[in-house]
Amino acid sequence: MPIQRCQVDSKPGLKWGSEGKCYIYTAGDKDSRDKAREKAIAQGVAIGDIDAEEASIGKIPFLLTELQTDSLTEGKAFDGFIAGDFVDMHNRRILVEDDELEEYAENTRAAIAATETESGEIVGLPIDVFDHDKTDAAGWIVGADLIDGVIRFLPKWTQLGKELIEEGIRRFFSATFNTD
Repeated sequence: MPIQRCQVDSKPGLKWGSEGKCYIYTAGDKDSRDKAREKAIAQGVAIGDIDAEEASIGKIPFLLTELQTDSLTEGKAFDGFIAGDFVDMHNRRILVEDDELEEYAENTRAAIAATETESGEIVGLPIDVFDHDKTDAAGWIVGADLIDGVIRFLPKWTQLGKELIEEGIRRFFSATFNTD
């Protein structure tokens, strides 16, 4: 189970797995977020999901965002990722510093802009249906913004994506990082 974003009374938080306690933090406060992250990791160690030694050297599974049916509302952005030290699905270390988030947002917006068709339509970046396999798309990321230390993505969902989320078949999003 990885670290996941959560909310308590509209306050942002982090938790270990889908059932863990949500440790809230102050939006935009790196120290507060880091403390919440440490508590979530400690919870993962306590229940045996992650080895204490791996946790101490930053080998933490990647951050996931749980998608809810309300995230399917047209024009509603969802949390993409935050700063942190993670391991991605390819077992690569991904270190995102707070001062790099704006650059990540700018690069994502540039990649999105590069999908513009001759007619001016923004296709967007694919949200893969199955484990970053680049086959069917659950949707397309057509916008990205940095808000209170969180990169938020604006999706354009496909019918398939809506159905998979509404039926609970697909519930999580994790960002892909190009490390080339």
